[in-house]
Amino acid sequence: RALTGTLAPVASDGVPPAAGAPRELVWHTPLGRPDVDTAAWHLDVAIRPDRRYPVDAARVWALGPDRSWIAPTVLTEAAVPRATFVSTFDGQSALLTGHADGRSLRVDAAGHVTPLPSWPVPVLADIPWGGDGGRLAWSIGDRPSLLFRPSADAADIDIVRVDVPFRPVRAAAGPDGRPVWTSLDGGLWTWLPGERAARRVVDVGPAVGIVWQDGAFRIDPLPVLPDGSTPRIVADFAWRWMPGDPAVTRFPLGAEAQSYATAVSRGFTLRAHALADTVRLTTPDGRAFNLMVYCPVAAGWAGPSLVVVTGPCDVLLFRDLQHQLDAGRSDAGRAREQG
Repeated sequence: RALTGTLAPVASDGVPPAAGAPRELVWHTPLGRPDVDTAAWHLDVAIRPDRRYPVDAARVWALGPDRSWIAPTVLTEAAVPRATFVSTFDGQSALLTGHADGRSLRVDAAGHVTPLPSWPVPVLADIPWGGDGGRLAWSIGDRPSLLFRPSADAADIDIVRVDVPFRPVRAAAGPDGRPVWTSLDGGLWTWLPGERAARRVVDVGPAVGIVWQDGAFRIDPLPVLPDGSTPRIVADFAWRWMPGDPAVTRFPLGAEAQSYATAVSRGFTLRAHALADTVRLTTPDGRAFNLMVYCPVAAGWAGPSLVVVTGPCDVLLFRDLQHQLDAGRSDAGRAREQG
């Protein structure tokens, strides 16, 4: 957690090290808030998997001119409720789902929060859906269900609720606009408002992240123990599925391990890797960065700002992060022109 806010360009050999493994902070020099006007600061951090490894086998993070430290605003320390999920809502704000209740809030780029109509039951997550401010939500309590609010001002009586035989985790839509859910119980499931029941579309293990990319759904595994808990266990593979195919296929993952959330806005892509304590950021011109955040289970864009929900349900705001990455591109461009 001490390194949350560290922003580093992705090296050619890839970072971070030993994703998801027990890690030890070997040593570091004292770090206060850096002087952003002079950048006259330096920090070396060595991280090794555990004490069996010598220090020289650890990867060293050197924070200096090519790396930055961005202090997030912890919104949960400023009267914002703890949350379980966040998603990109519109071009200017993110949609925040309250923890263990039915509240939803809109967060703008400056961290200002506006309550939205709540759900009649506690939900794990909700996402924008359709026009007129509609939203989809899902609950994993004693009565797992999918819910649909047709418009921003719809009354509770207008909410559609369908009980489902699975515990939904994340959802994504394919090119046909049909939502597909991952599940703690396994399988991919689909449902559209107006249909009487959800249906299983393919067999797959318990999973968390799902996103449409490169012509298919990418599905990231989520280990689930017999007691229902989800430990921090890294998988070295994910699945790919094309609608209509009878089965999923596996492909290997890199050091970042499973992706819990993906979002794109204004050409900036984020991917939250909770088990690697990293949010991977890619700029419109293809530059990649790793932003270190403790256990980022969900993330979304609020205009140019990044909003992250962590495993402990804290809500972090990295204000104007897209602008900061754009400034870095401008500086790099000027350096190339002068060189």
